Amino acid sequence: MENVLGCQFNQFPLNLTYIVDLSYFDGSLLSVFKNEYGDFYIYNWCDVDDQFNRWLVFRVKRKSLIKYLEGELSLGDLVLSPIDGFQYLLEIDDHLDVKNIYVVQPHNLPESYIPGKNSYYNDLQLNPESLEEDKEIIKQEIYSKDEEKTKLLIS
Repeated sequence: MENVLGCQFNQFPLNLTYIVDLSYFDGSLLSVFKNEYGDFYIYNWCDVDDQFNRWLVFRVKRKSLIKYLEGELSLGDLVLSPIDGFQYLLEIDDHLDVKNIYVVQPHNLPESYIPGKNSYYNDLQLNPESLEEDKEIIKQEIYSKDEEKTKLLIS
């Protein structure tokens, strides 16, 4: 795995709930999670070795997530501009246990962890086995709050 300049934590400080995979190929590559306050977090797979899968985890605004889904922002744009100014790097074992946690700033990420300029969303990246279900989850979990706000502003 790539060397990373960051601060190591003993425990992951967030309690996140899985929502949906946005990219899937023989397993999750890009997933959306949510915290207890309704904030969205992206889990972006970025590295692997014989012990761990490494995931870049960061908070993202609903509006930015929607812009990504609609092709207005790339994944690279999201990775390089996290809301909090930092990301977590989690090293997760085969039992899905988080073993190492680092806090890193975008400018300290290895270049291989930063998605390219053309890293735009395409729903062909969804898991073909759960395609329709995943599209419905995206609509309900990510877009629904915007629709509610719009209805409130109109009425």
